[in-house]
Amino acid sequence: MKMKRTSAWGGSALMLLGLVFTLGLQDVTLQPLECYSCTDRGDGSCLPENAANISCTEDHNVCEETISAIRTSHDSHVVLKKGCGYGTAAKLNQTISFHGISIFIQMNQCNSSFCNGNLTLRDPQLSPEDNITRVPTDDQCYICMGRPGAECTPSNAPVLPCYETYSHCFDGNLTISLDNDTTLIHIKSCAMSYRCEVQTVTYGSTSYEIKGACCSGERCNLDLSNSTQLEGLPFLEILHNDIEEPTTTPTAAPPPSPTPTHTQPTPTDTQPTKCAPQRSSYQGCSASNGGTGLLHTPWLILLLSLF
Repeated sequence: MKMKRTSAWGGSALMLLGLVFTLGLQDVTLQPLECYSCTDRGDGSCLPENAANISCTEDHNVCEETISAIRTSHDSHVVLKKGCGYGTAAKLNQTISFHGISIFIQMNQCNSSFCNGNLTLRDPQLSPEDNITRVPTDDQCYICMGRPGAECTPSNAPVLPCYETYSHCFDGNLTISLDNDTTLIHIKSCAMSYRCEVQTVTYGSTSYEIKGACCSGERCNLDLSNSTQLEGLPFLEILHNDIEEPTTTPTAAPPPSPTPTHTQPTPTDTQPTKCAPQRSSYQGCSASNGGTGLLHTPWLILLLSLF
């Protein structure tokens, strides 16, 4: 009897342990992924003590951190983003080139809570520029890059000379998005092309869009906010700012007619009409040759005979 009771208690204990283990697994499965969330542009927002802790939604299965080092013809800036993402655990080093603007990307995706706390703004190393000569030319553009507390506007953008490989100007925006966190950076710089179509690239959960316009002409990138270039648009050339009147393409004047047929007579080119001497103060004559003027009719002779 004692053996049967011991066996029964053993079976119940095993069932209880199995139930606890199953409930524990369910609790682990339902636990949402948690990640650091921040955007740091040099203000320390992604330091461990400043970054926000967020719970990811069901469609996000990784934590992500991405450093974007941006370089233009005269300037550079670094943006660090952290947040929830989707995909697989992976690391990536990639470069985006856009007509003289380069973006060097360092990305880390991981699948455990708060695993995206490794990258800092001290990590990125800008790649060296290849085949870039630094000999200034006569071409000049407005130069600036938007930063917190120092936005890039026409009023605070200095005019600087371009280099031999940068013979055009650019004015537009770089948008970096991670999940619902979006950063917009306004850029004015020298460019390598006269046409810069919109470019959109996505790596992991981070997307990049460069949107604006390139132009040719002295300081032509003062404000191209309404001149976004899409694929297939024609060449954009901006006139100098000191030209007030718009210039249109001249058209050749039609050749003069060799024998004008209907011209208005003027005192300088028309001979006066000769009239016969008159015996009345009511003088006048007809310019036509049809003889229908008042002084050439029988009615006038009759009237004069009455006097």
